[in-house]
Amino acid sequence: MAICPQCHEAQDEGAQFCANDGHRLHEPKDPFVGRILASRYRLLRRLGYGATAYVYLARHVLIDRTSAIKVLRPELAGSVAQRERFLREARAVNRIHHRNIVEISDVGESDGLAWLVMEFVDGESLYARLRRGRPEIREGAAMIAQVASALGRAHELGVIHRDLKPDNVLLTRAVIGIEDLGEVAFDPFRNDGTAPEGQPDVFRLVPGSPLVKLTDFGIAKLEDLPKLTTGDQLFGTPGYIAPEILEGAPATGASDVFALGVMLYETLTGRLPWEGRGQSQLLLAPLLSEPIPLQLLAPDVPEPLARLVMQSLLRDPMVRIADAFRVQDALIEFLAASASRPAPAKETLAPPGIFQDFPKVVPVDEEPPPPTRHGRALLPMPELPPEEPPPTIVDVLDFPPPRPEFQRADFSFSKEIERLAAVVTARAVADEMAPARVSECRQKLGTAQAMLPQVDRTTVRVRHTQATVDDLETEARTFRESLGGAIDALSRDRGQLRAVRESLDAECTITRAKGGNVASMYAEEERLDAAVADLTFQIDALTRELDRKNDAIDGRLVDATGQLEGLLAALRMLTGELARLLDDVAGALEDRRVTLARL
Repeated sequence: MAICPQCHEAQDEGAQFCANDGHRLHEPKDPFVGRILASRYRLLRRLGYGATAYVYLARHVLIDRTSAIKVLRPELAGSVAQRERFLREARAVNRIHHRNIVEISDVGESDGLAWLVMEFVDGESLYARLRRGRPEIREGAAMIAQVASALGRAHELGVIHRDLKPDNVLLTRAVIGIEDLGEVAFDPFRNDGTAPEGQPDVFRLVPGSPLVKLTDFGIAKLEDLPKLTTGDQLFGTPGYIAPEILEGAPATGASDVFALGVMLYETLTGRLPWEGRGQSQLLLAPLLSEPIPLQLLAPDVPEPLARLVMQSLLRDPMVRIADAFRVQDALIEFLAASASRPAPAKETLAPPGIFQDFPKVVPVDEEPPPPTRHGRALLPMPELPPEEPPPTIVDVLDFPPPRPEFQRADFSFSKEIERLAAVVTARAVADEMAPARVSECRQKLGTAQAMLPQVDRTTVRVRHTQATVDDLETEARTFRESLGGAIDALSRDRGQLRAVRESLDAECTITRAKGGNVASMYAEEERLDAAVADLTFQIDALTRELDRKNDAIDGRLVDATGQLEGLLAALRMLTGELARLLDDVAGALEDRRVTLARL
């Protein structure tokens, strides 16, 4: 199959130049490029790869919507655990729905492949950004605050990411592929849980800060689902794995916050908090040594921000900051307090040799990509193909066939049948075709004419079913956003009450040691405990409602997408047969013209 390097569309076998823009065609090295997945997603080009999956830029052939599609490596498709873990990513993300999390809009298995359809993020990873130099302090804090917001929502809904690292944080000023979400993402002043009530959003505090998208929940832990692996299997990336996990404890929200602290440290200093070369040293460093004090490497970082980072890196999870919302609130408070201070004129470049000393590492449960290939799990996103007119149903179904007369923009089956019928009649009247050939051509044209109503009916059903799928996806995003925002607000309130309770408990301990009266403090502690319990009850109730609605709409989506795939297959079969009949008639007429020319 030949592919155009400009528009990335598949062309007919044997063609040398693109019928759309005239560029010379080439054969793709990747066998999946140009393929239509699940009868509706054309894979345009590969964006990146990891040890378990490939990521492609794709276009929905019916509604011309651009997405990214993650495909499980075929050699792993036979592993039940690998396929289940891969598809579990969709369950994790769809449970959350947050503007700082890459949305998954479709998931399925077809032709022996497991795949996820995600919004395409036009931007770069945080890793790529750090390679270019250390960002300005407030910009870095604003980026990590958005990650903390996404992480807080995930934790409240029972999802532990387990592989937080700069590779899995995408920075963008454009969101492409999920239309309604794009509108939300471009509204920087909309308060949907990104900032606490009464506090400004990071986009107000740091104008021009990129929108952050957390991605790759492929090894996420869902607390209410059974584990897929034995307890001694280690997940994560060396340098970001919390010490308690290295000691055999299960992953929790506190271990995710530890990795978040490592990313904040790295964003502010340009390096990891521990000395170490290679994966084995980085893996054990958090367990064997204390992190390098942040202000030794970056003395320009304000003390409150440095203290927050170091508190999130404490070895003991019981004393470490364990609530991502508290990290977010602290970062927003820092941004608000420093908003009036002048920012540096330009960014501080990373010291030479930092990234050479700390090479790229991969999750310990994965094998490195083939050495002949290069890049990271998600390469910096390329530019989108040029804008093209919406596809017709002919374009969608890999039609027209090779004949030039079938490649006109205004092509229609009915008009082509009428044109060929008129040519056959004219040849018959002029006695330029044998009667048997005329009869054969008319029979084929009659069959084609009889098929047109069925094609029209199937086309209408395809478009109606696609509209149903789109409506269901919009409905899902709406209730996930609504319930998720409510859960965020309650969770933040609960976190603040817990912080007050901890402070009161410490004060009570001091007062009791001095022989003071602590009765009123005990009463206040009981009141706070009751308020926390009430908020927890409300959060649990909203979470159950969210899960119930997710299960219901997922079932409807499975039915609708299954029906859509069946209709598309039927439509492709019908139009393929129509194309064959018209091609036969056109070929017969062409052969007759050649014969007359020779006479």
